[in-house]
Amino acid sequence: MPWKGAYRSTQLVGGDTQFVLGASRHIAGVINPASKNKRSYWTDGTLGDDPDAWLESAKSQPGSWWTQWSNWLQAHTGKQVAAPKKLGDAKYAQSNRRRGAMWPNIRQKSWAPERRDALQT
Repeated sequence: MPWKGAYRSTQLVGGDTQFVLGASRHIAGVINPASKNKRSYWTDGTLGDDPDAWLESAKSQPGSWWTQWSNWLQAHTGKQVAAPKKLGDAKYAQSNRRRGAMWPNIRQKSWAPERRDALQT
C-alpha cells in the first residue's frame, strides 16, 4: 500500500495515534534486521488530513523503525507472562484442529499418486 493510503488510517482511529513512515519499501523494512542500521524513518509529525503536511512536520530518525516499534510496544503492554504448558482449561476444552481431525469422514486428497494410498484410510 502506498504510504499516503496508509496514513489516511490515522483519520479513522481514535485515541493516542502515532504514524511512523519507514524510508524503505515494506519488504525491505521487514527483512533488514534493525542491527544493520541501513535506513531511516520519520515520526512525530503533526497529524491531520494532509499526509504531505505530516511529512513536512515529521522528524527524520536514523536507523530502523523496529526500535521505535519495540519501545512503543513495551510502553503499551503489560507484564510478560509464561505461555501455558497445556492448552484449554476447565471451561474451554483444547481444540483439536490438526488436519483431518475436524472432519474425520472426509478423505484427504493427494495429487501425488505415490502418496495417495498412504493418505487414504
